[in-house]
Amino acid sequence: MVDLVEAEQSPLARQRLAVTLFHAGRVEEAETLFRALTALPTVDVTAWGYLGVIAEQRGDEARARSCYGEVIVRDPQGEAGRLARRRLAALGPAGPGDPRDE
Repeated sequence: MVDLVEAEQSPLARQRLAVTLFHAGRVEEAETLFRALTALPTVDVTAWGYLGVIAEQRGDEARARSCYGEVIVRDPQGEAGRLARRRLAALGPAGPGDPRDE
């Protein structure tokens, strides 16, 4: 587990803690950390991706699409962008402005 003092100071440590919490089933705590990470100017796409998964698990398709769209905008040609496109495809067709069309 990540040292909590370190997690308060390092975005990477906070991200690792959030991922650990998510996989431990502590989704609400993980979500809080992921949301805080998205407010940072150097946000990694990981936070957006996990927020999309959390939204999907809750049945919030619009929020999931929005989060996956953020991943695609930030990593259009990378692995994260490809994974986000797959998640969007699994959600099925969307209305106008679908990030898969970009």
